[in-house]
Amino acid sequence: MNYNTAHYTAILEYFRNNRDTIISAAKLRIVLKDYGINVSRATIYRILDRLSDEEKIVKVQQLGKETYYKYYDSQKKNRNAILLRCKKCGKVIQHKNTIFGELCKELFEKTGFDVDKGNQVIYGCCKNCNK
Repeated sequence: MNYNTAHYTAILEYFRNNRDTIISAAKLRIVLKDYGINVSRATIYRILDRLSDEEKIVKVQQLGKETYYKYYDSQKKNRNAILLRCKKCGKVIQHKNTIFGELCKELFEKTGFDVDKGNQVIYGCCKNCNK
């Protein structure tokens, strides 16, 4: 049985208030501590796993690097969504892309390779940083 602890609520609220931010568990712990909320590393990872399972956040995993987390906007849920991350300011945009979905479908049909659509990140510069 899952119940919402004060730590769970605080972490979920952080993501809701920072929808365009991508953050690691270690950085999240520092941010929470700055707000006066002391949470153990293990508790943070448990809550992040639960939020990911509940599809409230998405894990952005990079091979050989730290895992990052981002709020997953349920109004924009789409299996073909990709994340666009600005290399300059760190802003993350969730973007629905039918071409990406078609590419994944074609890859599966031709090769049997099933792309993990929840972990696709394209890096570049956002509109504001390109000015």
